[in-house]
Amino acid sequence: MNNNHPEEIDLLFLYNKVRSIYLNFLLNLYRFLVRFWYVLIIVLVLGYLLGLYLQNNKEKLRETQLLVQINFDSADYVYDAVNQLKKKINEGDGTALNELKDDFTHLFKIRKIEIEPIPDIRDLNNGMDPNNRNVDTYLDQSKYEDDLLISEMFVSQYRLHRIKLTTTSDASPQVINTILSYFNNNPKFDEIKVIGLKNLANEVAETKESIEEIDMMLKAYGTVVEGQTNPGTVYINTSSPVNQHFLVQEKTKLVKDLQIIETDLLRGKDGILSLINKPMLQKKTSFLDRTTIIMPIIFLFFLVVSIYLVALFKKLEKIDQESSK
Repeated sequence: MNNNHPEEIDLLFLYNKVRSIYLNFLLNLYRFLVRFWYVLIIVLVLGYLLGLYLQNNKEKLRETQLLVQINFDSADYVYDAVNQLKKKINEGDGTALNELKDDFTHLFKIRKIEIEPIPDIRDLNNGMDPNNRNVDTYLDQSKYEDDLLISEMFVSQYRLHRIKLTTTSDASPQVINTILSYFNNNPKFDEIKVIGLKNLANEVAETKESIEEIDMMLKAYGTVVEGQTNPGTVYINTSSPVNQHFLVQEKTKLVKDLQIIETDLLRGKDGILSLINKPMLQKKTSFLDRTTIIMPIIFLFFLVVSIYLVALFKKLEKIDQESSK
């Protein structure tokens, strides 16, 4: 007794039908290639020649990435300046770049310039009010939205940023120095630099003074107990209302802050932008670099599809003729 369910019969029928179509297609393809093998060679050669033409005539580009630190809380100014520079380059506006004297000619070798932040949670924690509940909400949400941390909302909080640069193949490495010169020798940013360096120097002096005051307080509350066999032993006067543990923690924090401020002061002497890495222009790879391989494959694909469509058309035509008899 046949216990096959209708669903199983339908699936078996569908499988046999697909298998029949597949075998017929392979058979037609085999017959075509045996009879018209030269067509396959012609198609592959034409695809290779077209790929070679596209590869040789495409614009050869170079690219690099500048890892920079934006100083003096000037991220908004720098991002706006990058957008303005992009417009000047696209418009070929040399008169607008005369402040760079002869160096601006290197900028017209640039095909694309983009700037983006390098997200760092530590920068967000240091730059925002710890009591702001929105910070935790944004950080939790960023786990599901990758673009949230690089949105305009947080850009100004990050210290490190990445400038992506694409140039023509004949661009000189001098273009990198010209980019930095455009920002660091810009008269509009000179006042920010002067004020920023002054503020950093004051922060260094104030932080050092605070550290010295804490050392004096800890030393004042340390007493040598009379009659101890070891006169070098120092004891903390626990009866004092001053929290010595808090002072030690505060000193540790100030020492770390001092290291960061002194580093910022050193880098700030470069100007608005401090270059962190050593960028080098390298050949930019693209889809067109492999067209001598890709185009023959595309041509072959269209050939196979054409063979299938012709075979299908002939079969349908034959069925139509038989049905009309």
